[in-house]
Amino acid sequence: VVTGRTAAEVDDAVATLVLGRAALSGPTATVAHVDPGAPRKPYDAPRWLPVNRPIAFRELVSDPRELEVRGTTPDAIRLNLRVPADLHSWNGAGVPITLRYRYTAPTVQDNSTLAVEINDQLVKS
Repeated sequence: VVTGRTAAEVDDAVATLVLGRAALSGPTATVAHVDPGAPRKPYDAPRWLPVNRPIAFRELVSDPRELEVRGTTPDAIRLNLRVPADLHSWNGAGVPITLRYRYTAPTVQDNSTLAVEINDQLVKS
């Protein structure tokens, strides 16, 4: 239960819980004051991708080798894209992607393909 004597105290208690700014333990805790920091700008959450500039795939991985696969049956290259939910629209114009990749043609005929999926769904091309 989060309580306070005034609405401002309840706001401080909630901010303390949400922001994780205080170590809370025991059956009760008292919050003297919490500094919520500067107000956030739209779409600037720390773990979201920026929406005001192009993003290179290399920015989405910790090691550039994560963008490489080799062999006759290579695994998929998976990238986590954290974007604001309100930017997502299946019926909208979509997200422009410029993809440059190197491909070594196999010495024998095979069924090599480049498939792009989002949330395990094939992207219509």
